[in-house]
Amino acid sequence: PVEGDVVINEILFNPKDGGVDFVELYNTSDKIIDLRFLVLANWDVDSMAPGNLKQISVESWLLFPHEYVVLSTNGVAIRKHYYTSNEKAFLDMPSFISMSNNEGEVLLLSSSNQVFDRVDYTEEMHYDLLINVDGISLEKIHFDRLSSDLSNWHSAAETAGFATPGYLNSQFSEGTAKEGSVSISPEVFSPDNDGKDDVVNIILKLDESAQSCKIRIYDSRGRLVKNLVNNGYLGMENVFTWDGIDDQMHKAGLGIYVIYIEVYDDKGNTQTFKEVVTVAGYL
Repeated sequence: PVEGDVVINEILFNPKDGGVDFVELYNTSDKIIDLRFLVLANWDVDSMAPGNLKQISVESWLLFPHEYVVLSTNGVAIRKHYYTSNEKAFLDMPSFISMSNNEGEVLLLSSSNQVFDRVDYTEEMHYDLLINVDGISLEKIHFDRLSSDLSNWHSAAETAGFATPGYLNSQFSEGTAKEGSVSISPEVFSPDNDGKDDVVNIILKLDESAQSCKIRIYDSRGRLVKNLVNNGYLGMENVFTWDGIDDQMHKAGLGIYVIYIEVYDDKGNTQTFKEVVTVAGYL
């Protein structure tokens, strides 16, 4: 495997009573990858290097293209707490990395200690309106977006049982944009953590890289409700996510919102875009 072939796709770091932590990996490539050549690790602050290294499998364990594997010390305990459509996706490790309930790091390494992926998680990454996050996993919204992008993670949906070990994430979302344009996906979303259109993705596909952007969200009366991005650095393809929470940490009311996007470079050239999104819900 090389960097990008396998990514961290879902993590559970504060399990229910009787449960265990888990890390789910996804094979994004068309290769068959032997997991005995991969390692899980934490980040050692003292040495500023990966620490607490745990070889995923001593024996050969094949991860096929576009398949999932759930790593833990007790897959049976996970299957007791959560539904799965793929019981063969569970691999028990003799010992596991340390995963604090509040914050921590999960690293995926090659056998030569090259970092393939890294997630720096905190409890604050969960959906803001959840009162108790025990037993709720964090899911990646899309495989191809960076694990370091905090907006690419969302709490697993209640309708999915708050975790999706071994199969497609409940919060998975995919969208596309034409070059030099912006698109919104979906155009109507309902931020209620039910696993269906819980977030809106703002997709920017630019003609040139090395640009920055600001993204602000206004209600139908022109009032600023969310400063989503300030001076965000852009590449050619970019995705930003809004979970429907405003700057006062309240869920946005039902209605139409304007997403105002300003893209600029260091020469003073500016492009602006306006898109409309609707926050929906049950009355």
